[in-house]
Amino acid sequence: MIILYLLIYILFSCGYPERYVEGIKEEKQYSGIEIFLPSRILYVSDRATASLLILLPSGEKIISYNADVSWSSSNSEIISISDSGIITALSRGSVDINAAMDDYDTSEEIIVEEFSKILLSEVFYDPPSPESEREFIEIYNGHNYACDISGFVIIDGKEDSTPFTFPLDSLIPSNSFIVIAKSYDGFYNYFELYPDYSGFTFPLNNDGETIYLLRPDNHINDAMCFEGGVGDICYMDDWCIYNEEPSASEGNSVQRINFNINSTCTDWESGEPTPGSN
Repeated sequence: MIILYLLIYILFSCGYPERYVEGIKEEKQYSGIEIFLPSRILYVSDRATASLLILLPSGEKIISYNADVSWSSSNSEIISISDSGIITALSRGSVDINAAMDDYDTSEEIIVEEFSKILLSEVFYDPPSPESEREFIEIYNGHNYACDISGFVIIDGKEDSTPFTFPLDSLIPSNSFIVIAKSYDGFYNYFELYPDYSGFTFPLNNDGETIYLLRPDNHINDAMCFEGGVGDICYMDDWCIYNEEPSASEGNSVQRINFNINSTCTDWESGEPTPGSN
């Protein structure tokens, strides 16, 4: 009997086992939730994972692995989100991603961009001397809306080349062309036109080159080769096998004639340069 009383005394004086008490604390003692997104700007067809953060009284944030989180999108035609937080960007626009757990809910905005019709459209790589002062690259915006290409990069196929990066607030109007010249003054003196941008430093080699247009996330938005590419190798699948097209004689440029999203050499031809227009 004494042993029984002793066991009851120990049970009530010690309370619940510590492991259970800690479980209650972890479940109840938090002050809110937040959504963590790897990026707040996505591109059409991108996928990403949203995570839920629990806000502790100490100010610390920890990832929640609670299966009871409820995810939703304010516009499922722009972004869809699965029960596990997998986001898929479907079309251009902005939406709120919502998360709810227990008595808390929160949301974060995501912007979806569509740049598939921002394309390389003309390359003037073999102008009369002085060549380096007259070379230019042209880009076309085939969308029916203006596009902000701030942070986009143009680079050639050489590993040691310095890329040209578009500065902040770089806009291309809808269905319009912009010109990037190597030399501002040299371009004007030759064409009597002002380029939209200038200052790329990599050479447009007459014996072959590959040009890449990269998005800010380093994804290749468009690319083209002329004269067979770098070192007679075009680093693009399905461009032109064993073919150095397109090519241009001195004073002419290579120009895009079919504005397919994924071009090949047959979508380009040689002609008199037409910077800023088709």
